[in-house]
Amino acid sequence: MKSMVFGYDEIDNYFSKAWNCYENKHYYEALSVTYDAMTKEGKFAEYYKKTWFPYIEDAIKDNISPEDFTIGVNNLEELLMVNNLNQEKSLYLMEQFESMADKVSLKYKSKEMMATALFKLYNTGVSVFSYIGAPATALEYYKKCKKYAYYVGTDAMFATNNKLAGCLTDAFEWDKALNICKENIDNYKAVSDIKRKIWNEENDADFLDEAKMISQLAGLYALKRSNEAEKYFRKALSIFEKGTANYKITQSYLLHYYADMNMQPEFDREITDYFDGKNTYWQMFGYITDMEESAHSLFSVEYAIYVLIRGIFYFHQDEIDDVFWGRLCNIDKIIYMKTGSRPSGHPWEITYKYMEIMAVKRNDDKAVHRFALLKSDCLTRKGTLISAIEQFGKAEAAQYEKNFILRDSVTEKLAEFLCDKFDILKNRKFSDDGNVRYGELTEYFTFMYR
Repeated sequence: MKSMVFGYDEIDNYFSKAWNCYENKHYYEALSVTYDAMTKEGKFAEYYKKTWFPYIEDAIKDNISPEDFTIGVNNLEELLMVNNLNQEKSLYLMEQFESMADKVSLKYKSKEMMATALFKLYNTGVSVFSYIGAPATALEYYKKCKKYAYYVGTDAMFATNNKLAGCLTDAFEWDKALNICKENIDNYKAVSDIKRKIWNEENDADFLDEAKMISQLAGLYALKRSNEAEKYFRKALSIFEKGTANYKITQSYLLHYYADMNMQPEFDREITDYFDGKNTYWQMFGYITDMEESAHSLFSVEYAIYVLIRGIFYFHQDEIDDVFWGRLCNIDKIIYMKTGSRPSGHPWEITYKYMEIMAVKRNDDKAVHRFALLKSDCLTRKGTLISAIEQFGKAEAAQYEKNFILRDSVTEKLAEFLCDKFDILKNRKFSDDGNVRYGELTEYFTFMYR
Protein backbone atom coordinates (compact mmCIF):
# COMPACT_ATOMS: atom_id res chain seq x y z
CA MET A 1 0.00 0.00 0.00
CA LYS A 2 1.33 3.43 -1.02
CA SER A 3 1.74 5.76 1.94
CA MET A 4 0.69 9.40 1.57
CA VAL A 5 1.30 12.25 3.97
CA PHE A 6 0.22 15.84 4.39
CA GLY A 7 2.59 18.69 5.28
CA TYR A 8 1.31 21.73 7.09
CA ASP A 9 2.56 24.92 5.45
CA GLU A 10 1.35 27.29 2.73
CA ILE A 11 0.94 24.50 0.21
CA ASP A 12 -1.60 22.78 2.44
CA ASN A 13 -3.77 25.89 2.26
CA TYR A 14 -3.67 25.70 -1.52
CA PHE A 15 -4.65 22.04 -1.44
CA SER A 16 -7.50 22.70 1.00
CA LYS A 17 -8.83 25.46 -1.24
CA ALA A 18 -8.54 23.33 -4.37
CA TRP A 19 -10.21 20.37 -2.67
CA ASN A 20 -13.04 22.54 -1.40
CA CYS A 21 -13.60 23.81 -4.94
CA TYR A 22 -13.59 20.24 -6.22
CA GLU A 23 -16.12 19.07 -3.63
CA ASN A 24 -18.42 21.94 -4.60
CA LYS A 25 -18.03 21.04 -8.29
CA HIS A 26 -16.24 24.29 -9.07
CA TYR A 27 -13.83 22.42 -11.27
CA TYR A 28 -12.36 25.36 -13.16
CA GLU A 29 -11.54 27.11 -9.88
CA ALA A 30 -10.04 23.89 -8.48
CA LEU A 31 -7.72 23.58 -11.46
CA SER A 32 -6.87 27.27 -11.31
CA VAL A 33 -5.77 26.93 -7.68
CA THR A 34 -3.89 23.75 -8.58
CA TYR A 35 -1.87 25.63 -11.18
CA ASP A 36 -1.08 28.41 -8.69
CA ALA A 37 0.12 25.78 -6.24
CA MET A 38 2.36 24.21 -8.88
CA THR A 39 4.35 27.46 -9.07
CA LYS A 40 5.26 27.34 -5.38
CA GLU A 41 8.59 26.08 -4.12
CA GLY A 42 9.58 24.10 -1.06
CA LYS A 43 9.99 20.55 0.24
CA PHE A 44 6.32 19.99 1.02
CA ALA A 45 5.28 21.77 -2.19
CA GLU A 46 7.23 19.28 -4.29
CA TYR A 47 5.54 16.37 -2.54
CA TYR A 48 2.08 17.86 -3.05
CA LYS A 49 2.82 18.53 -6.73
CA LYS A 50 3.74 14.89 -7.32
CA THR A 51 1.08 13.27 -5.15
CA TRP A 52 -1.93 15.29 -4.07
CA PHE A 53 -2.63 17.77 -6.85
CA PRO A 54 -2.56 15.08 -9.57
CA TYR A 55 -5.13 13.29 -7.40
CA ILE A 56 -7.44 16.31 -7.73
CA GLU A 57 -6.83 16.48 -11.49
CA ASP A 58 -7.75 12.80 -11.90
CA ALA A 59 -10.80 13.14 -9.67
CA ILE A 60 -12.12 16.00 -11.79
CA LYS A 61 -11.61 14.00 -14.99
CA ASP A 62 -13.54 11.08 -13.53
CA ASN A 63 -16.47 13.11 -12.23
CA ILE A 64 -17.00 16.11 -14.50
CA SER A 65 -20.41 16.36 -16.16
CA PRO A 66 -21.20 17.97 -19.52
CA GLU A 67 -22.74 20.94 -17.70
CA ASP A 68 -19.64 21.45 -15.56
CA PHE A 69 -17.38 20.95 -18.58
CA THR A 70 -19.27 23.66 -20.46
CA ILE A 71 -18.98 26.03 -17.52
CA GLY A 72 -15.26 25.36 -17.27
CA VAL A 73 -14.66 25.94 -20.98
CA ASN A 74 -16.71 29.16 -20.84
CA ASN A 75 -14.55 30.36 -17.94
CA LEU A 76 -11.44 29.46 -19.89
CA GLU A 77 -12.68 31.41 -22.89
CA GLU A 78 -13.29 34.44 -20.67
CA LEU A 79 -9.77 34.12 -19.24
CA LEU A 80 -8.36 34.87 -22.69
CA MET A 81 -10.21 38.21 -22.74
CA VAL A 82 -8.17 39.75 -19.93
CA ASN A 83 -5.24 42.05 -20.50
CA ASN A 84 -2.93 40.64 -17.84
CA LEU A 85 -3.11 37.06 -19.06
CA ASN A 86 -0.92 34.38 -17.53
CA GLN A 87 0.02 32.50 -20.70
CA GLU A 88 1.29 29.37 -18.99
CA LYS A 89 -1.74 29.13 -16.72
CA SER A 90 -4.13 29.37 -19.67
CA LEU A 91 -2.15 26.64 -21.44
CA TYR A 92 -2.31 24.37 -18.38
CA LEU A 93 -6.07 24.86 -18.02
CA MET A 94 -6.69 24.26 -21.71
CA GLU A 95 -4.70 21.01 -21.63
CA GLN A 96 -6.55 19.85 -18.52
CA PHE A 97 -9.96 20.38 -20.11
CA GLU A 98 -8.80 18.87 -23.39
CA SER A 99 -7.79 15.71 -21.53
CA MET A 100 -11.46 15.35 -20.47
CA ALA A 101 -12.99 16.14 -23.86
CA ASP A 102 -13.27 12.66 -25.39
CA LYS A 103 -14.88 11.12 -22.33
CA VAL A 104 -17.26 13.93 -21.43
CA SER A 105 -18.39 14.61 -25.02
CA LEU A 106 -20.06 11.18 -25.06
CA LYS A 107 -22.29 12.29 -22.18
CA TYR A 108 -23.85 15.31 -23.91
CA LYS A 109 -27.52 14.90 -24.81
CA SER A 110 -27.40 17.79 -27.26
CA LYS A 111 -24.99 17.70 -30.20
CA GLU A 112 -25.22 21.49 -30.49
CA MET A 113 -24.13 22.06 -26.88
CA MET A 114 -21.31 19.55 -27.23
CA ALA A 115 -20.11 21.11 -30.49
CA THR A 116 -20.22 24.64 -29.04
CA ALA A 117 -18.19 23.59 -25.99
CA LEU A 118 -15.58 21.81 -28.11
CA PHE A 119 -15.35 24.73 -30.53
CA LYS A 120 -14.60 27.06 -27.62
CA LEU A 121 -12.07 24.63 -26.19
CA TYR A 122 -10.15 24.21 -29.44
CA ASN A 123 -10.46 27.92 -30.17
CA THR A 124 -8.69 28.46 -26.86
CA GLY A 125 -6.01 26.09 -28.08
CA VAL A 126 -5.44 28.27 -31.15
CA SER A 127 -4.85 31.24 -28.85
CA VAL A 128 -2.67 29.68 -26.17
CA PHE A 129 -0.34 27.98 -28.63
CA SER A 130 -0.10 31.23 -30.56
CA TYR A 131 0.87 32.97 -27.31
CA ILE A 132 3.84 30.66 -26.84
CA GLY A 133 4.84 30.92 -30.48
CA ALA A 134 3.83 27.46 -31.69
CA PRO A 135 2.08 28.27 -35.00
CA ALA A 136 2.04 24.70 -36.34
CA THR A 137 0.26 23.43 -33.22
CA ALA A 138 -2.09 26.43 -33.22
CA LEU A 139 -2.99 25.61 -36.82
CA GLU A 140 -3.91 22.06 -35.78
CA TYR A 141 -6.34 23.50 -33.24
CA TYR A 142 -7.79 25.77 -35.91
CA LYS A 143 -8.57 22.67 -37.97
CA LYS A 144 -10.28 21.13 -34.94
CA CYS A 145 -12.36 24.30 -34.56
CA LYS A 146 -13.57 24.18 -38.14
CA LYS A 147 -15.20 20.80 -37.51
CA TYR A 148 -17.68 22.54 -35.19
CA ALA A 149 -17.93 25.95 -36.91
CA TYR A 150 -21.43 25.22 -38.22
CA TYR A 151 -22.81 25.25 -34.68
CA VAL A 152 -21.32 28.57 -33.50
CA GLY A 153 -22.28 31.07 -36.20
CA THR A 154 -20.40 33.41 -38.47
CA ASP A 155 -19.20 35.94 -35.87
CA ALA A 156 -17.33 33.32 -33.86
CA MET A 157 -15.81 31.87 -37.02
CA PHE A 158 -14.70 35.32 -38.19
CA ALA A 159 -12.79 35.71 -34.93
CA THR A 160 -11.21 32.30 -35.38
CA ASN A 161 -10.27 33.10 -38.97
CA ASN A 162 -8.40 36.11 -37.59
CA LYS A 163 -6.50 33.65 -35.43
CA LEU A 164 -5.73 31.64 -38.56
CA ALA A 165 -4.10 34.76 -39.98
CA GLY A 166 -2.14 34.99 -36.73
CA CYS A 167 -0.95 31.38 -37.08
CA LEU A 168 0.27 32.06 -40.61
CA THR A 169 1.91 35.28 -39.48
CA ASP A 170 3.87 33.43 -36.80
CA ALA A 171 4.88 30.85 -39.40
CA PHE A 172 6.45 33.70 -41.46
CA GLU A 173 3.78 33.25 -44.14
CA TRP A 174 3.09 36.97 -44.13
CA ASP A 175 1.69 37.37 -47.66
CA LYS A 176 -0.83 34.57 -47.16
CA ALA A 177 -1.85 36.02 -43.78
CA LEU A 178 -2.20 39.46 -45.36
CA ASN A 179 -4.62 38.14 -47.98
CA ILE A 180 -6.69 36.36 -45.31
CA CYS A 181 -6.86 39.55 -43.23
CA LYS A 182 -8.10 41.56 -46.22
CA GLU A 183 -10.63 38.86 -47.09
CA ASN A 184 -11.86 38.70 -43.48
CA ILE A 185 -12.40 42.45 -43.39
CA ASP A 186 -14.32 42.44 -46.69
CA ASN A 187 -16.49 39.49 -45.62
CA TYR A 188 -17.14 40.97 -42.19
CA LYS A 189 -18.25 44.27 -43.70
CA ALA A 190 -20.65 42.42 -46.00
CA VAL A 191 -22.17 40.42 -43.13
CA SER A 192 -22.41 43.53 -40.94
CA ASP A 193 -24.21 45.43 -43.68
CA ILE A 194 -26.77 42.61 -43.95
CA LYS A 195 -27.28 42.56 -40.16
CA ARG A 196 -27.81 46.33 -40.08
CA LYS A 197 -30.44 46.08 -42.79
CA ILE A 198 -32.26 43.31 -40.91
CA TRP A 199 -32.11 45.08 -37.53
CA ASN A 200 -32.45 48.56 -39.04
CA GLU A 201 -29.77 49.81 -36.64
CA GLU A 202 -26.02 49.96 -36.21
CA ASN A 203 -24.21 47.65 -33.80
CA ASP A 204 -21.16 49.09 -32.05
CA ALA A 205 -19.74 45.59 -31.59
CA ASP A 206 -19.45 45.22 -35.36
CA PHE A 207 -17.31 48.33 -35.56
CA LEU A 208 -15.06 47.12 -32.73
CA ASP A 209 -14.51 43.72 -34.32
CA GLU A 210 -13.77 45.37 -37.65
CA ALA A 211 -11.26 47.67 -35.94
CA LYS A 212 -9.48 44.66 -34.42
CA MET A 213 -9.20 43.13 -37.88
CA ILE A 214 -7.80 46.38 -39.27
CA SER A 215 -5.28 46.51 -36.41
CA GLN A 216 -4.20 42.96 -37.25
CA LEU A 217 -3.81 43.96 -40.90
CA ALA A 218 -1.67 46.92 -39.81
CA GLY A 219 0.52 44.56 -37.78
CA LEU A 220 1.24 42.50 -40.88
CA TYR A 221 2.23 45.62 -42.80
CA ALA A 222 4.44 46.51 -39.83
CA LEU A 223 6.22 43.16 -40.01
CA LYS A 224 6.87 43.85 -43.69
CA ARG A 225 8.08 47.35 -42.73
CA SER A 226 5.54 48.88 -45.07
CA ASN A 227 4.45 52.51 -44.82
CA GLU A 228 0.87 51.21 -45.02
CA ALA A 229 1.13 50.09 -41.38
CA GLU A 230 0.76 53.54 -39.84
CA LYS A 231 -2.30 54.32 -41.98
CA TYR A 232 -4.13 51.19 -40.86
CA PHE A 233 -3.11 51.56 -37.20
CA ARG A 234 -4.53 55.09 -37.30
CA LYS A 235 -7.70 53.83 -38.97
CA ALA A 236 -8.21 51.25 -36.22
CA LEU A 237 -7.54 53.84 -33.51
CA SER A 238 -10.14 56.16 -35.04
CA ILE A 239 -12.78 53.47 -34.47
CA PHE A 240 -11.84 52.47 -30.91
CA GLU A 241 -12.91 54.73 -28.08
CA LYS A 242 -9.85 56.66 -26.93
CA GLY A 243 -8.37 55.44 -23.66
CA THR A 244 -10.02 51.99 -23.72
CA ALA A 245 -8.09 48.73 -23.49
CA ASN A 246 -8.53 48.06 -27.23
CA TYR A 247 -7.23 51.55 -28.00
CA LYS A 248 -4.19 51.05 -25.76
CA ILE A 249 -3.35 47.68 -27.31
CA THR A 250 -3.39 49.04 -30.86
CA GLN A 251 -1.51 52.14 -29.71
CA SER A 252 1.24 49.91 -28.28
CA TYR A 253 1.50 48.13 -31.65
CA LEU A 254 1.89 51.50 -33.36
CA LEU A 255 4.66 52.40 -30.91
CA HIS A 256 6.54 49.20 -31.74
CA TYR A 257 6.22 50.05 -35.43
CA TYR A 258 7.67 53.51 -34.80
CA ALA A 259 10.55 52.01 -32.80
CA ASP A 260 11.31 49.39 -35.45
CA MET A 261 11.26 52.07 -38.16
CA ASN A 262 13.45 54.43 -36.08
CA MET A 263 10.73 57.13 -36.06
CA GLN A 264 11.69 58.89 -32.83
CA PRO A 265 9.54 62.09 -33.06
CA GLU A 266 6.43 60.00 -33.76
CA PHE A 267 7.33 57.53 -31.02
CA ASP A 268 7.90 60.25 -28.41
CA ARG A 269 4.57 61.94 -29.14
CA GLU A 270 2.62 58.67 -29.08
CA ILE A 271 4.17 57.21 -25.93
CA THR A 272 3.24 60.27 -23.87
CA ASP A 273 -0.38 59.81 -24.92
CA TYR A 274 -0.15 56.05 -24.35
CA PHE A 275 0.91 56.71 -20.76
CA ASP A 276 -1.87 59.27 -20.23
CA GLY A 277 0.27 62.39 -20.31
CA LYS A 278 3.30 61.12 -18.42
CA ASN A 279 6.25 62.71 -20.20
CA THR A 280 9.33 61.25 -18.52
CA TYR A 281 10.39 57.62 -18.47
CA TRP A 282 10.63 57.72 -14.68
CA GLN A 283 6.98 58.81 -14.51
CA MET A 284 5.95 56.18 -17.06
CA PHE A 285 7.72 53.40 -15.19
CA GLY A 286 6.11 54.45 -11.93
CA TYR A 287 2.74 54.66 -13.67
CA ILE A 288 2.99 51.02 -14.74
CA THR A 289 4.31 49.63 -11.47
CA ASP A 290 2.05 51.68 -9.19
CA MET A 291 -1.26 51.12 -10.96
CA GLU A 292 -3.81 48.77 -9.49
CA GLU A 293 -3.54 45.65 -11.57
CA SER A 294 -6.58 43.55 -12.29
CA ALA A 295 -7.68 41.12 -14.94
CA HIS A 296 -9.37 43.97 -16.80
CA SER A 297 -6.69 46.65 -16.45
CA LEU A 298 -6.31 48.97 -19.43
CA PHE A 299 -2.66 47.98 -19.62
CA SER A 300 -1.04 44.61 -19.93
CA VAL A 301 1.86 45.22 -17.54
CA GLU A 302 4.42 43.07 -19.35
CA TYR A 303 3.58 44.63 -22.72
CA ALA A 304 3.57 48.17 -21.32
CA ILE A 305 7.03 47.54 -19.85
CA TYR A 306 8.15 46.07 -23.19
CA VAL A 307 7.11 49.31 -24.95
CA LEU A 308 8.78 51.42 -22.29
CA ILE A 309 12.12 49.57 -22.24
CA ARG A 310 12.26 49.42 -26.02
CA GLY A 311 11.68 53.17 -26.24
CA ILE A 312 14.49 53.80 -23.77
CA PHE A 313 16.80 51.41 -25.63
CA TYR A 314 16.16 52.87 -29.09
CA PHE A 315 15.96 56.56 -28.32
CA HIS A 316 16.78 57.63 -24.75
CA GLN A 317 19.60 55.57 -23.21
CA ASP A 318 21.69 58.67 -22.63
CA GLU A 319 18.97 60.17 -20.43
CA ILE A 320 18.94 57.32 -17.90
CA ASP A 321 20.82 58.29 -14.74
CA ASP A 322 22.27 55.82 -12.25
CA VAL A 323 19.32 56.11 -9.87
CA PHE A 324 16.74 55.24 -12.53
CA TRP A 325 19.04 52.53 -13.90
CA GLY A 326 19.15 50.96 -10.46
CA ARG A 327 15.36 50.97 -10.39
CA LEU A 328 15.17 49.34 -13.82
CA CYS A 329 17.68 46.70 -12.74
CA ASN A 330 15.20 45.58 -10.07
CA ILE A 331 12.30 45.31 -12.48
CA ASP A 332 11.71 41.62 -11.80
CA LYS A 333 11.74 42.18 -8.03
CA ILE A 334 9.31 45.10 -8.35
CA ILE A 335 6.91 42.95 -10.38
CA TYR A 336 7.29 40.12 -7.85
CA MET A 337 6.43 42.45 -4.96
CA LYS A 338 3.40 43.66 -6.90
CA THR A 339 2.02 40.34 -8.13
CA GLY A 340 3.58 37.64 -5.95
CA SER A 341 5.10 35.84 -8.93
CA ARG A 342 8.20 36.25 -11.04
CA PRO A 343 7.81 37.73 -14.53
CA SER A 344 7.53 34.89 -17.00
CA GLY A 345 6.44 34.20 -20.54
CA HIS A 346 6.71 36.20 -23.74
CA PRO A 347 7.69 39.07 -24.22
CA TRP A 348 9.91 39.11 -21.11
CA GLU A 349 12.72 37.43 -23.04
CA ILE A 350 12.78 40.48 -25.35
CA THR A 351 12.55 43.01 -22.51
CA TYR A 352 15.42 41.34 -20.66
CA LYS A 353 17.44 41.26 -23.89
CA TYR A 354 17.21 45.04 -24.17
CA MET A 355 18.15 45.41 -20.52
CA GLU A 356 21.14 43.11 -21.03
CA ILE A 357 22.39 45.15 -24.01
CA MET A 358 21.93 48.43 -22.13
CA ALA A 359 23.94 46.93 -19.27
CA VAL A 360 26.72 46.12 -21.76
CA LYS A 361 26.78 49.73 -22.93
CA ARG A 362 26.90 50.95 -19.32
CA ASN A 363 29.75 48.54 -18.48
CA ASP A 364 27.57 47.06 -15.75
CA ASP A 365 28.87 43.50 -15.78
CA LYS A 366 26.73 42.45 -12.83
CA ALA A 367 23.56 43.56 -14.62
CA VAL A 368 24.71 41.93 -17.87
CA HIS A 369 25.02 38.59 -16.12
CA ARG A 370 21.77 39.03 -14.20
CA PHE A 371 19.65 39.89 -17.23
CA ALA A 372 21.22 37.12 -19.28
CA LEU A 373 20.05 34.67 -16.61
CA LEU A 374 16.59 36.23 -16.33
CA LYS A 375 16.27 36.10 -20.11
CA SER A 376 17.08 32.39 -20.21
CA ASP A 377 14.83 31.49 -17.26
CA CYS A 378 11.64 33.43 -18.06
CA LEU A 379 10.30 30.95 -20.62
CA THR A 380 9.18 27.48 -19.55
CA ARG A 381 6.85 26.68 -22.44
CA LYS A 382 7.92 27.99 -25.83
CA GLY A 383 7.13 27.08 -29.39
CA THR A 384 9.16 27.42 -32.55
CA LEU A 385 8.60 31.16 -33.06
CA ILE A 386 9.48 32.14 -29.48
CA SER A 387 12.53 29.87 -29.68
CA ALA A 388 13.58 31.65 -32.86
CA ILE A 389 13.00 35.09 -31.29
CA GLU A 390 15.02 34.00 -28.28
CA GLN A 391 17.91 32.82 -30.49
CA PHE A 392 17.87 36.05 -32.50
CA GLY A 393 17.98 37.97 -29.21
CA LYS A 394 21.20 36.16 -28.34
CA ALA A 395 22.65 37.09 -31.71
CA GLU A 396 21.56 40.69 -31.27
CA ALA A 397 23.19 40.89 -27.84
CA ALA A 398 26.41 39.39 -29.26
CA GLN A 399 26.30 41.94 -32.08
CA TYR A 400 26.19 44.81 -29.59
CA GLU A 401 28.97 43.22 -27.54
CA LYS A 402 31.01 42.92 -30.76
CA ASN A 403 31.37 39.22 -30.03
CA PHE A 404 31.14 38.26 -33.67
CA ILE A 405 32.30 34.69 -33.15
CA LEU A 406 29.33 34.07 -30.84
CA ARG A 407 26.98 36.00 -33.12
CA ASP A 408 27.96 33.94 -36.14
CA SER A 409 27.64 30.68 -34.23
CA VAL A 410 24.14 31.62 -33.05
CA THR A 411 22.96 32.87 -36.44
CA GLU A 412 24.26 29.75 -38.19
CA LYS A 413 22.17 27.57 -35.87
CA LEU A 414 19.22 29.94 -36.12
CA ALA A 415 19.27 29.82 -39.93
CA GLU A 416 19.24 26.02 -39.80
CA PHE A 417 16.41 26.11 -37.23
CA LEU A 418 14.28 28.40 -39.40
CA CYS A 419 14.76 26.22 -42.48
CA ASP A 420 13.92 23.09 -40.49
CA LYS A 421 10.89 24.36 -38.56
CA PHE A 422 9.12 26.74 -40.96
CA ASP A 423 7.87 25.35 -44.27
CA ILE A 424 8.04 28.65 -46.13
CA LEU A 425 11.73 28.96 -45.28
CA LYS A 426 12.80 25.38 -45.96
CA ASN A 427 14.44 26.37 -49.26
CA ARG A 428 15.80 29.69 -48.02
CA LYS A 429 19.54 29.90 -48.53
CA PHE A 430 21.26 32.02 -45.91
CA SER A 431 24.73 33.40 -46.52
CA ASP A 432 27.87 31.75 -45.19
CA ASP A 433 29.22 35.20 -44.39
CA GLY A 434 28.35 36.09 -40.77
CA ASN A 435 27.78 39.79 -41.40
CA VAL A 436 25.56 39.15 -44.38
CA ARG A 437 23.65 36.36 -42.61
CA TYR A 438 22.91 38.59 -39.61
CA GLY A 439 21.52 41.21 -41.99
CA GLU A 440 19.38 38.60 -43.75
CA LEU A 441 17.89 37.49 -40.44
CA THR A 442 16.93 41.05 -39.50
CA GLU A 443 14.48 40.91 -42.43
CA TYR A 444 12.44 38.34 -40.47
CA PHE A 445 12.85 39.67 -36.94
CA THR A 446 11.02 42.95 -37.27
CA PHE A 447 8.25 44.86 -35.48
CA MET A 448 7.38 42.85 -32.35
CA TYR A 449 9.65 39.91 -33.13
CA ARG A 450 12.59 41.81 -31.60
